[in-house]
Amino acid sequence: MDNSTVYIREWTPADNGMLMSVWFETGMSTNLVPEEGMRKFYPIMRHKLLPKWEKHVAVSGTQLVGYIALEGNFVNGLFVLPEFQGRGIGRRLLDRAVQIHGPLRVSVYSNNTKAKEFYEKYGFEGTEERHEPDFDLMEWIMEMPSAPSSQEQQNFTNLSNESRNPTLPTSNGSTGR
Repeated sequence: MDNSTVYIREWTPADNGMLMSVWFETGMSTNLVPEEGMRKFYPIMRHKLLPKWEKHVAVSGTQLVGYIALEGNFVNGLFVLPEFQGRGIGRRLLDRAVQIHGPLRVSVYSNNTKAKEFYEKYGFEGTEERHEPDFDLMEWIMEMPSAPSSQEQQNFTNLSNESRNPTLPTSNGSTGR
């Protein structure tokens, strides 16, 4: 699919069904949580948690391909469909959140090395490990000591480019990485 059509925008209520599909499909692709756990947590996520969070979505054509959910400066979820990962979409969602909230915090399952590496490349540092009771997993709390420096952003961009990251339009229509 052509990445030049991917853009970031604010969530609308019409996005709920697609947003939940992205959450479920991406969650299942990690093999971190059994399908039974994901199905059990689905109604809680859809009806109790997502409605109270700020959300921004990544869209390609008419397809929602990723989103970030925030509670203040805490990232409650950042999900990008597996076939769209490695294209800079997650970074762009984080960029949007940093523009709005400044330095961010996030929890990442301890055994999710791909996500931990993603956040570390962006400038997050692990601050504590704790038990997450919903899925009975250990998680790292990670935070940005400050907004990423220009050099950290450039380093992240260079790493992303090595992972087949084509130029994507930014929300204002210009191109960026």
